Amino acid sequence: MRGSVKLTATAMTPILRKADMMMQLKYKGRTFTNGRSLANAMPRDFNQEVERKLRQAASSSGLRVRKTHKGLEVEGDAANMDRFYKRLGR
Repeated sequence: MRGSVKLTATAMTPILRKADMMMQLKYKGRTFTNGRSLANAMPRDFNQEVERKLRQAASSSGLRVRKTHKGLEVEGDAANMDRFYKRLGR
């Protein structure tokens, strides 16, 4: 076999590097390349948003919010509690 070319398995199959397969996802202005970090960020952002809205509704209704081992506790009189519940309904 004069002038033959020997092909190896690596020469015939394309080599995909990790950089070629990287997928980027954008969530709330942040770029994620790892699915686990995105999965951690989503519930964390959701919890922060809910806590922020609860604190905002409570403070505008004249109530106090405390973070305890059981969660968030809202304290105040009955009239302010009614205002708080109406604000949460919006």
